[in-house]
Amino acid sequence: MTSEGIILKENGNVGDAERMFIQARFFAPEKAKALVDRYSRQ
Repeated sequence: MTSEGIILKENGNVGDAERMFIQARFFAPEKAKALVDRYSRQ
């Protein structure tokens, strides 16, 4: 879901990208949440 969020964000679909990042963060293991957060802010 994170990779989909990055692609959507790069294509200007910020709203859809944000939803993907929220889903990715929800399902991510605790150790991966910081990585999701880092990509969502780029």
